[in-house]
Amino acid sequence: ATIRNDPLGMRQQVTFLLEGWMRVNSEAPGSEKALAQYMQLLQQHGVGKLEDQTERFFRHSTELAVEAVLKTATRPEVTEGEVPNPEASPPQNTLNYNVIDVYAKLVALLVRYMNSGGTQEQVAAQRISLLNKVLGITMRTLMAHYERNKSGANLPTTPAEGGGGVGVATEARGNWDQRPWYRLLLNLVHDLNSPSPALDPISLGILSVFGSAFHVVQPLVVPGFAFAWMELVSH
Repeated sequence: ATIRNDPLGMRQQVTFLLEGWMRVNSEAPGSEKALAQYMQLLQQHGVGKLEDQTERFFRHSTELAVEAVLKTATRPEVTEGEVPNPEASPPQNTLNYNVIDVYAKLVALLVRYMNSGGTQEQVAAQRISLLNKVLGITMRTLMAHYERNKSGANLPTTPAEGGGGVGVATEARGNWDQRPWYRLLLNLVHDLNSPSPALDPISLGILSVFGSAFHVVQPLVVPGFAFAWMELVSH
C-alpha cells in the first residue's frame, strides 16, 4: 500500500486506534483483558488480517509517533549573560519520547501474542513474519521521511498545540532528527530480545530480522542515521 492508495480518512482512523492504545496503556497497564479487547479492535479494522490495512496501520502509526515526539522539542535554556561559543556544536532540543515508547510497547506485544493457530512451528513463523513486516515498514518509512526532509518536500510548517499527544511537528529542511527513530528501534531491540517464553524459541530468528533491517538503513544509504545505526548494531 502507498499513500496514494490509502482510503480517505485512513490517517484519522490510525490516529484514533493509536490514541486508543495510549489510553489502554495509561488506564490499564498490564491488563491482559484490556490488551485482548484492544487487539480485537485492531482486527476489526483489518490489522493483522488484511495485508494493506496492516501496512497502513504500522506506516501511519510510525509517522504519527515520530511526529508527536518531534512536536515536544524544547530548546535548552541559556544562562543569562552566557556568551555562546561559535565553535561549539549547538545544543540539541530536548524531546519527550512517551508516544514512541508506548507505540514500541504495542508492537512488541503484538509480535509476542501473534497466534493465528497451528503448530508451535507455525505460530513461531507467524511471529517472525509479523516482526519482519513491521521492521520493513519502519525502515521504508524512515528512509522516506529522511528523503522528504532532505528535499524539503511535505514538511509541516506549524506544530499542533499541546504536547505529548499524537500530532504534527516542525522540522527544518535538511535538519533531520534521528533520535525518535533510534528510540523506537532501541525499544524494539530491547523488548523483543528480553527473556520471554513466547519469544525465546525464535530468538535467533528475531536477531536475523533485525540484522536484515539494519542493513537496509546502513550509513551508506542513510548518512543522517549513522550515529544511531552504530549504537543499534552494537547491541
